[in-house]
Amino acid sequence: MRIQLPKKIEYVISLFQQAGFEVFAVGGCIRDSLLGRTPHDWDITTNATPEQIKEVLNNHKTIDTGIRYGTVTLVLDNENIEITTYRTECGYDDNRHPQKISFTPCLTEDLARRDFTINAMAYNHEQGIIDEFGGLADLRNRIIRTVGNSRERFHEDGLRILRGLRFAAVLDFEIAAETKEQIHQCRDLLQNISGERIYSEFTKLLLSANPTKILREFADVVCVFMPEMQPNIGLVQNHPYHAYSVYEHILKALEYTPQDKIIRYAVLFHDLGKGYTKTTDEKGVDHFRGHPAVSVRKAEIIMERLKFSNEEMEQISLLIKYHDVDIICDEYHIKRWLKRGGADFLRRLLEVQKADICGQNPQLLYRLEDIPPYFALIDKILAEAQCFQLSNLAINGNDLQELGFKPNKKLGKTLEQLLDAVMKGSLPNDKAILLNEAKKLKK
Repeated sequence: MRIQLPKKIEYVISLFQQAGFEVFAVGGCIRDSLLGRTPHDWDITTNATPEQIKEVLNNHKTIDTGIRYGTVTLVLDNENIEITTYRTECGYDDNRHPQKISFTPCLTEDLARRDFTINAMAYNHEQGIIDEFGGLADLRNRIIRTVGNSRERFHEDGLRILRGLRFAAVLDFEIAAETKEQIHQCRDLLQNISGERIYSEFTKLLLSANPTKILREFADVVCVFMPEMQPNIGLVQNHPYHAYSVYEHILKALEYTPQDKIIRYAVLFHDLGKGYTKTTDEKGVDHFRGHPAVSVRKAEIIMERLKFSNEEMEQISLLIKYHDVDIICDEYHIKRWLKRGGADFLRRLLEVQKADICGQNPQLLYRLEDIPPYFALIDKILAEAQCFQLSNLAINGNDLQELGFKPNKKLGKTLEQLLDAVMKGSLPNDKAILLNEAKKLKK
């Protein structure tokens, strides 16, 4: 079986082979190539020591990015290529980083330290695929399996738990029984992993084509780094609008979302507050009054823990806050929403509300028919360049000051009144007419 290697990778491999060293492309690039996917990165491994790697590459620019770990980065035509010495690792006291690294002349020993069989294959044109741990068979059978003992692999690096779930979601693979069992048993190891690393892996999982299968089966794992979700697992919603528990409703809603990070996180978090606000009336009907505000607070705790950017937090929080609000479908009210958050925000809010409907009682799906006119109105308003922001108003604060307005709250209030009149259609966005109206308001 021959893998198509990029010309740069063939060139680098040839340099080491000509110098008498073993050298292979290794890891995820081999997995992706065998799956017919385009690899994002190409990693190279060799029996050359770091010093020998730099000697082989002495006519090229290199960076000692991870020299302690045996990694030298070659900069070739503005592209970074990592080249790493075969190594073994031991002593993972923090369940993340090895305390001791030893270089080894043996490729098999290097492959044995890797996380999953499908990531533990190496290749060069001369020797073909090196597969010591059954990675090819697991690729054919669509299986995620650790290299060797799953418990040992996860205790070496707790992030591998989430990586396994991410690979299963992204590739639509099953997780092998022993690996699955240890994911559940070792899930608390994720408490030792930084928020940034969890965010990175979980976001890739969430943005996969169908994350809900994994999120459903491994809810206990999710709750390790999102404990605020726990009260919603299995929480019954006895209400005409709902046919599922809160967490199942969230997952059902996620199935109907586009692969947009902001929308998916907003839908994942939109009902977090229900586990904290549930009441039951005298007729046995459940209510969750005030849950959007509580959902925002709980979501912000999670987002701070996982180191979301401030912009992401602001956008997601706003979608959660308004996910349950009834939006009136006419030009004036759509323009008010556009003024509040912009077109991207409003489109995302409608996607969240659409997903919310899809995750509720299937008998009420007819409500989806109400959604398309909202998108049509947004497109019409934007296409016609209708005014819905002060920056688009034909007059500004300077114009009002020339009329004798002082730069105070009244000036701002007058501009807002004029904008509102334009948005309603009771005044045209014409400078002369607006100035005349401003004179009346000044009295």
